Amino acid sequence: MIPRYSRAAMGRIWTDEAKYRAWLEVETTASEVLAEDGIVPAEAARAIRERGDFDVERIREIEAEVKHDVIAFTTAVAEKIGPESRWLHYGLTSNDVVDTAQALQVKAASALIREDLVHLLEVLQARALEFKNTPTVGRTHGMHAEPTTFGLKLLNWYAEVRRNLERFDAAAEQMRVGKLSGAVGAFGHIGPEQEERICAQLGLAAAPVATQVIQRDRHAYYVATLAVVTATLDKIATEVRHLQRTEVREAEEYFSPKQKGSSAMPHKRNPITAEQICGLARVVRANSQAALENVALWHERDISHSSVERVILPDSTILTDYLLAKTADLVKKLVVYPARMMKNLESTGGLIFSGQLLLDLAEAGMLREDAYRLVQSHAMNAWQNDLVFRDLVSADAEITGRLSVEKLARTFDLQRQLGNVDAIFERVLGGESGAENPSEHSVGAIEGLRIELRKLDSAIRPRLQLCSFSDLPIMDNAFFPGGSGLYEGRRAKPSVGGALILGSDFGCLEEFVDPAGKLIHTDERFTNATWKGLRKILETVPIDVGECFFTNAWPFLHRAKDGEGASNLGTSIDAWLGDTELMQSCLQFFKVTLATLKPRLIIALGTGPAAFLGHYWPEDLGSWRARTWKDVDKKPFKTVKYDGRTNEAICVVITHPSMSNSNWRNREPKYQQLMGEARLLKEAADRAGILPSAGKG
Repeated sequence: MIPRYSRAAMGRIWTDEAKYRAWLEVETTASEVLAEDGIVPAEAARAIRERGDFDVERIREIEAEVKHDVIAFTTAVAEKIGPESRWLHYGLTSNDVVDTAQALQVKAASALIREDLVHLLEVLQARALEFKNTPTVGRTHGMHAEPTTFGLKLLNWYAEVRRNLERFDAAAEQMRVGKLSGAVGAFGHIGPEQEERICAQLGLAAAPVATQVIQRDRHAYYVATLAVVTATLDKIATEVRHLQRTEVREAEEYFSPKQKGSSAMPHKRNPITAEQICGLARVVRANSQAALENVALWHERDISHSSVERVILPDSTILTDYLLAKTADLVKKLVVYPARMMKNLESTGGLIFSGQLLLDLAEAGMLREDAYRLVQSHAMNAWQNDLVFRDLVSADAEITGRLSVEKLARTFDLQRQLGNVDAIFERVLGGESGAENPSEHSVGAIEGLRIELRKLDSAIRPRLQLCSFSDLPIMDNAFFPGGSGLYEGRRAKPSVGGALILGSDFGCLEEFVDPAGKLIHTDERFTNATWKGLRKILETVPIDVGECFFTNAWPFLHRAKDGEGASNLGTSIDAWLGDTELMQSCLQFFKVTLATLKPRLIIALGTGPAAFLGHYWPEDLGSWRARTWKDVDKKPFKTVKYDGRTNEAICVVITHPSMSNSNWRNREPKYQQLMGEARLLKEAADRAGILPSAGKG
């Protein structure tokens, strides 16, 4: 895309430098995972990580000779690495690297687009509330129809953009997959489990099945979603263009003091931004057609899609990013003329109340057909002879014989027409969440949760702070620094309606470091087993790992006390549960988190979270269904010794009532060891025997 329509952050994602950096990260991560399994020598993987580099011009120089961009890339990188480069690209084919790296670029681009969508939602909501009660005339077929408010017009745009956000989240998640399954997708050289680990290290899911390429229905869905998003922006801009017409002039683009509209006509104030939005949206729509054409490839792969995607993926994401920013600025600075709106509304002398007059006459006893004929005759007379409709109606004895002066005044009462505006706003911006309210991430709830967490952090002074991932919108590393998570910095933003995973002091982390920097414990065997079992549970539901919100170490599990050493962690559950002040803070955090993320599934890993939920499950949250797992696929949740103690890992899985009628319980029964089920979690936990006493860990 030409620089004129490229914003800097998005443009950087699609440079050749960024593309080759993504390729190198895939190559390097693959080497490291294969080194863990003894396939690639550890020193070779280390050399690839430390010395792997390239020069873009050198790649271009080699490609001019070999006519193959991936070979040119690996050759240029090998020149930097030295003898160990023979292990570079080991077991991979070109599209293992290209498609997986492309997913990283799309993921980065999607993060920016999502921010743009959220910002546009915030702007639309603010302006909708600003003009909530500003009357204007509604138009159908371009003609005056009935009264509405300008706020309702903006609210409609808000609701549509919110649906676009939901659609975009789904499309972006489908693109967050990699593949390293070889030339035809049959894993001829590396295994599926290694592919999963490589993708996980990169923050991607592994495509369940592929050919030489990731299937292009994902890409078609993604670009088509961008086309829908920009179609909405086209819709908004088109409305602004109509409202800015000289004879309408109810709203117009901001026109800066030094701006000029025409080289020939100094008076012109043209809607150039809105027109640009409309024009560029056509390009994205056209690109969606090309993306659809890419779905059908020959056999296990041909190259016909490749050249197309070099154009449509950068251009579509760059344009969507640009148009979202332009539209947000257009709406934010839109100059609105309420007086002109009222003048236009009144310009037809009350014609827009003809529908209400029809209903009032019918209610007063006149046959609808007679009432329609009578009202229409006055309406046509007023229209054709530029008369005042209300005056004509008021002079008709047939009408005044049925409607008193007071009732006729109510017929033409503007506020009567707008009496349900508050209810509409409440339905969209408040009330129940659901299909029309897919994401509380959109307009401020995340910041509200941040505020609550800051209060808790100050009150609790946790010994182990909440460990989360750098790109989560709620708890990022800048807010809770110092955490060390298994996938830290490599996770997508969690989805509303996914899974909430509550970890303990051993459930999720590779290692723990206290504030002084002392290593508390590390047990890679136990961590890997825990994650293996966790994946099985998520597959059973099913919920993708990308839909999960992780608290790798609950921030409130342990209150820091003078003289308390690391060895005391987790050894006094009863005393911890008896700390009323701490428990109330825990409960507050838990409720806020549930209200914000609305998970379908809660997974409590370990005795700490399980004991807390068992004792303190909030009754006002309703009855969820509880299950416990002890054996999941060769006992990944197993008895492990650490810190001189033997601990049995417990996993409690809690499902929302909305899942109780599904066939979830009957799926994959070999993974399910149902230990207890009850209306209240405490009863289930007690029957399962998962509440430890003091001193038992």
